[in-house]
Amino acid sequence: VTGVQTCALPIWAVYDETAVGMNAVKMFACQCDLTIEHCVDGLKLIGSAANTFYGVVEGNTGSGINVDSGSYRNTFISVFCESNVGRDWDIAGNSNILINCTGVDSGGNRITGDYTLIQGGKFEGLTIDASAAFTVLDGVEITGTFTDNSTTTTIRNNLLAARDQVFELPDLVGVVGSRGHLLLFFGHPRAVVGLADDLHVD
Repeated sequence: VTGVQTCALPIWAVYDETAVGMNAVKMFACQCDLTIEHCVDGLKLIGSAANTFYGVVEGNTGSGINVDSGSYRNTFISVFCESNVGRDWDIAGNSNILINCTGVDSGGNRITGDYTLIQGGKFEGLTIDASAAFTVLDGVEITGTFTDNSTTTTIRNNLLAARDQVFELPDLVGVVGSRGHLLLFFGHPRAVVGLADDLHVD
């Protein structure tokens, strides 16, 4: 698929052991429902942006989904990747979003691009490269090895089955009391959150 804009590819089903399942070059603002199995590589995005993907990418002899450095603002919704020989997800582009996606192959998953947002989903092994700025993991289940080499990653509400780790626990920065109630202020590197203004004091 080359140079396509504003299209709907409702079903993209490929079973070809000699080719890439979908090679999307300069594809913009398209919607694709993928079924890519038993190909050399699953999905490759090259210079593509603002696309939305659903579906399954599994059982390929190479990687599952590869988003190159020139691909940005693509959204993947409930895309299921597994049993790919290489990485399930390799995201080098910026501002890409994964919502309730899965990457559970032993080859793992890698993020090298900036502003990647992953909401929900499950990943078997995840590496965030030192060059990846401002990755956000929100409610993600991670099993296997998790390696975060970046200093700007934000991790919220995650299930980390592989290790016991505490992430940026807030500090109590203030207590205000009035008529038997307390207002607690907790500090965070990027915010101050007020909690529980109805704690009774005896």
